Amino acid sequence: MENARIAVIGGGLAGLSFANAALYNGLRNVTVYEQAKEFREIGAGISLSENAFRCLDQYGLQEALLRVSNEHSTVNTTRYARWFRHYKTGELLAISEFYEKPN
Repeated sequence: MENARIAVIGGGLAGLSFANAALYNGLRNVTVYEQAKEFREIGAGISLSENAFRCLDQYGLQEALLRVSNEHSTVNTTRYARWFRHYKTGELLAISEFYEKPN
């Protein structure tokens, strides 16, 4: 597997997550192919379930994810909520129920 060539088709959340996981696990010949000329904001939101968050956390991304995510709040040290804001204005649209894990 050391010389394996891996092509990842699509630079979205799944493609980049896989490429990161492959690099994290020592595979060095990974190429991501994306048809868009540049990465840019498209106004879509991304929601990560507890399982997806746990998976990305295994690659050391928890701190970075929490830093760039929507606000998260703690009622105590183990409960999280999600705030939904308008992507351009920042207007608060809704607050989710509280979860035991980041979500």
